[in-house]
Amino acid sequence: MTLADARNQLNEISAEVTHLGENLDLDALTDQIAANEDEMAHPDFWQDNVAAQAVIDTNNELKQRRDNYLVLTDGIESVATTIELLAEMPDDELEAELDNELNQLQQNLESYRLEQLLNEPYDNSNAILEIHPGSGGLSPLIGVLICNGCTRDGQKSITLKLILWIITPGMLPGLIR
Repeated sequence: MTLADARNQLNEISAEVTHLGENLDLDALTDQIAANEDEMAHPDFWQDNVAAQAVIDTNNELKQRRDNYLVLTDGIESVATTIELLAEMPDDELEAELDNELNQLQQNLESYRLEQLLNEPYDNSNAILEIHPGSGGLSPLIGVLICNGCTRDGQKSITLKLILWIITPGMLPGLIR
């Protein structure tokens, strides 16, 4: 990858992260975290265990959203520094590091996009979507899409399993993953 390509990719990522940050309202998020921590510091906080656990869970989610955004901004700064170093002094090892940093930054951005997409109250729940064949052009197929929210290494992800039974004559039902 050339330095110009790396700069372009970084500019695209940076613009998207800036937009996400505007929607995040980092100041309000930080204020809410501070308010929750003040509430947790009160001596009578544990009087109602269920309410206390709800505040802790909410605060942990807010911290995770903030921290994941800060990981993106730190990654952008790191990649920008690496690009500047490469512009001054080309080095094969540093180029490999730049590629790794850009790939990691892109993966972090994709994870953050997904996290922002799934931040509603019921997004932690499982969902089943049935596709009924008919006028939509799926007449030879009947399918069920199973979508489970799961946590892996502290990051939200989606597991999708698409199960299709093919009803065309002469074909056995198949399973596509």
